[in-house]
Amino acid sequence: MRGVAYDATVRFHEIPLGSCPAPCIYRATNIFSRTYQDDREEAQLYNQYLQMAKNSGAGVINFSFGKPGGIERYGASSIKGRFAQLAKVLEQPLISEADKTIVVWAAGNARSARRGTPLDYTSPELLPGLGVHFPELRGHVLAVVATEQVGDKPRIASFSNRCGKAKDFCIAAPGEDMFIANSDGDELYARESGTSFAAPLVSGALAALRQYFSEDDRNGNRSYQLGNTELVARLLATADRTGIYSDSSTYGHGMMDLDAATKPVGRMFTSLSTDPSAQPFDASAFTLSGNAFGGAMRDALGGVK
Repeated sequence: MRGVAYDATVRFHEIPLGSCPAPCIYRATNIFSRTYQDDREEAQLYNQYLQMAKNSGAGVINFSFGKPGGIERYGASSIKGRFAQLAKVLEQPLISEADKTIVVWAAGNARSARRGTPLDYTSPELLPGLGVHFPELRGHVLAVVATEQVGDKPRIASFSNRCGKAKDFCIAAPGEDMFIANSDGDELYARESGTSFAAPLVSGALAALRQYFSEDDRNGNRSYQLGNTELVARLLATADRTGIYSDSSTYGHGMMDLDAATKPVGRMFTSLSTDPSAQPFDASAFTLSGNAFGGAMRDALGGVK
């Protein structure tokens, strides 16, 4: 079995989250009891996660967990006053746009909850939705909603949160009835559903794009042709927005399309000094003669994608 980015290096880090005791009741997070110290401690924790990613050379980090409670239920002043330090860590302000670690977050499965407080699912939950109130996160932090598996245009899964207020940094990917690695019993794989399984598809797609737009020199040193925020922009720009996926309140930028993300976006034009009129680059050609200059160009460009 191979995943989206089967040639990538994947590192796992255990995070102590605890579990919901049976019967598990969905309750939105009470942020009004959150203190400055709570924000500081959580910011320090996420700083450790990001530092682990940096130390391992990872360009993408996947968070398939969160805090219950849709971002739409909390006011901007409440969020900004209680999550400012965490948002500053996630912003990675001292790191260039090209090198910011991409953070991919599962949007949440609040639509499937049947007990507890009224459900908020028209936008992602608290942590994946922070970009709603902290715009500086939107270039490198993504929220992922889940779709069904069936049909040519799989619809939003019944359990999944929607993109809603996070539509500018939200994307859809399959997350229903997914094959996953299994830790119980004798079976190696199992089937599960949730945005927790849609998010890793997006993380894997970004890892594949990062590898695709890279090259190794003759000494094996790798360089990347696109920065990390450019990879995010490319993935969002090439998502399928046709048909039902044009509903940004549900699907955000649409259904992820990794094939489209690896192809040229838009059309490039070029002009020559002898003919200043712009011509489509894909309709142009370079002819190299056998002289010294042509040979030098062939040698210099040999092996370059």
